[in-house]
Amino acid sequence: MEKAASDVTTALQEGLPLKTRLKIAVGVANGLNALHSAHYVHQDVKADSILLMKDGTAKMNMAKPKKPFERTRQGTPFHISLEMHKNHGKGQASDCSYDIYAFGALLWVLCEGSGKRRPQAYDRYGTVAAMKLAVEKEIYPERPVDANEACWELMTKCWRQRCVLTAHEVCKEMEDILLCIQ
Repeated sequence: MEKAASDVTTALQEGLPLKTRLKIAVGVANGLNALHSAHYVHQDVKADSILLMKDGTAKMNMAKPKKPFERTRQGTPFHISLEMHKNHGKGQASDCSYDIYAFGALLWVLCEGSGKRRPQAYDRYGTVAAMKLAVEKEIYPERPVDANEACWELMTKCWRQRCVLTAHEVCKEMEDILLCIQ
């Protein structure tokens, strides 16, 4: 089994060019597309859960956290959709919308680029209960400086249209974004 060189958060903190960050997003989108095609929901798509291999390939860590709502290195989790907040621990089936919403948050982290910041929009929401309230109120992150228009549109689509947007569509849009910056 190949050993990961790093996780995305650590790699971001060490510095990654935008093109590399977007390649990571494409890799994750491809992974989600494969998972969702197999009727599997990851439920923990975030920078800490994405591993980078020595060749730069992004791989999704499939180990499930015992407490998916615990703090990340960016603080209180902001990658959790309203549906996941409502359904967690109630015996309901997972939904692909969990991962689509979280992909938008991951793309925000990748475009922001430092691996240290969280959206300013969430500064007042320091607990899981407060973050649930922010999500219920449809408070979304601000646009990161490095996010081009296409990335920003995809992020907002992931948050606002998560219940109808598919991983296949996200994958296609990410591939188009990457082609445009080459």
